[in-house]
Amino acid sequence: MPIPPETIETERLVLRPHRCEDVDDILAFAAEEKWSRHMPVPYPYDRRDAEEFIARGILADPSECRSYCLEIDGHAVGGMELRFVPKYRLAELGYALAPQFWSKGYVTEAARALIAAAFTADPGLNRIRAWTTPENSASHRVLKKLGFRQEGVLRQERIIRGELVDSVFFGLLRDEWNID
Repeated sequence: MPIPPETIETERLVLRPHRCEDVDDILAFAAEEKWSRHMPVPYPYDRRDAEEFIARGILADPSECRSYCLEIDGHAVGGMELRFVPKYRLAELGYALAPQFWSKGYVTEAARALIAAAFTADPGLNRIRAWTTPENSASHRVLKKLGFRQEGVLRQERIIRGELVDSVFFGLLRDEWNID
């Protein structure tokens, strides 16, 4: 299965592989309460969690999961990944960004570049999906800007901070995407 490149550059960001030295940058924002509010990650988030996250990204088989660090001015400020399910010609998009960079268009910019790279690299890829919580309106806006359509809600489908929460699923088909 063809995969997107290891590094992608946009106007303001570099999407690159995670590195061990990213741990302090990641811990600086991941320890903030609001950062993990909508994600199934440990809370509180500690150094070991950050190290394990980086290790998973480094060790991931790129044909199954292409994991990127989002870098601005030499600092890790978030992450983005595509998990591939070749049998169904789909990938799942996930992302997280340091709170001080929210509402500035960074996730939209990075995701647009990654989606274009994925569809270009793999002509067989037909669908990209993403999920978020019902309360994460910022993520809903990002996905809609990218052309995703809300497809449904799975009730009490995930556990976040010990609570069952709903997942809102969005999907984007290749023929709905405008590849630049």
